[in-house]
Amino acid sequence: MKKLLAASVLAVVAIVMVVSPASAQFGAGVKVPPEVFLAYHMSENLMLEAGLPLGGLGGFFLTLAVDANAKLFFAPVEVAEISLKPFLGAGVTIVSVLDTLVFTPHGLAGVEYHLPDTPFSLFGELGVGLSITPLGLGLGVGGAIGARFDF
Repeated sequence: MKKLLAASVLAVVAIVMVVSPASAQFGAGVKVPPEVFLAYHMSENLMLEAGLPLGGLGGFFLTLAVDANAKLFFAPVEVAEISLKPFLGAGVTIVSVLDTLVFTPHGLAGVEYHLPDTPFSLFGELGVGLSITPLGLGLGVGGAIGARFDF
């Protein structure tokens, strides 16, 4: 299972490198619930993310997970004199729990705030996903807040 997840991460990175324009920009960040991720800006309005959620099952069993998302950004919206950039996205999370794979395709929506004159952005997102396991299907709702540094 761990080899499959490692291969998935490498596949996402390889695809991003092949299909992206030379002017693309990278970023790295963190989310809460805990996740570290790399971002690849394919254009001003399209970003791909590949992340490693960090966590456990009840604190006793570590899980191995990969999260991949594509986000489409829209024109900024002014809220209380703050420029927020809304986005919609889709992706998949693959988790190995006790040698059982769980696939969760999901959709998400959120807003991002870019700190002026810095390479930092703050964001919040909400999502809904359908977990596919050997035991059946499950619908879940979640959210995250995070920060990203673009270089």
